[in-house]
Amino acid sequence: EGQNIPVFNIVTDYYAHKLWISKEIDKFYIATDELQEEFKSMNIPTEKIVVSGIPIRDAFEETENISRLHTKYNVNRRKRIVLINSGAFGVFRDIKKICIELLKHNNIQVVVVCGNNKFQKAKLESLELRNLKVFGFVEDIDELYKIACCMITKPGGITLTEALSVQLPLIIIKPVPGQEKENALYFEKKGAAIIAYNSYQIVNSTVDLINNPELLSAMRKNMKKMYNKSSSDRIVDDVLGSIEK
Repeated sequence: EGQNIPVFNIVTDYYAHKLWISKEIDKFYIATDELQEEFKSMNIPTEKIVVSGIPIRDAFEETENISRLHTKYNVNRRKRIVLINSGAFGVFRDIKKICIELLKHNNIQVVVVCGNNKFQKAKLESLELRNLKVFGFVEDIDELYKIACCMITKPGGITLTEALSVQLPLIIIKPVPGQEKENALYFEKKGAAIIAYNSYQIVNSTVDLINNPELLSAMRKNMKKMYNKSSSDRIVDDVLGSIEK
């Protein structure tokens, strides 16, 4: 009776929202050293904080045969692949405009993942643009991350971490205030992402990035430094270790 069940909290953003912080929680697993400082400033004792990184699927950490992936997704290996995570776009006309503008550049191929949005998928396919590939829900999304040159996305904590794991430079679209904005600003500050606020900026930033190999490689290096490997294993081991005590 009256057993004390420990409570563990895995924070899946690069920002500490007050809602997640409570004295009743036994341990916090967080993304970065900077967050640890913030937690300390909120009077969370150090022994309750583990900088573990954010857990993602193992597949992201597995190395792939890139030419096999080019064949599997039938993409043009001679062009730079821009991946668009279309869940980020509420409005079809924006995404259409961005695809059309990006594809005016000869060295670019655009891959859009529409998830379960069948309407958007059909609309994009009906454009019949030669270097545009449109997918619905993609089971092994990590494979597309691995062949892309950069990704246009919204800054959800998990998506950002998945991009970090394969060092995929990011163009972040108009982050909304709150966690999204904080995530985006953190990645921008670390040199892992460029924030764009409208279609015009999205296209320009993407084209500039693709035509700037030094910047691409600097962003990849920054992402490699930011990434915490095997986060899930670390969290599981730590949880089991603290229960056994």
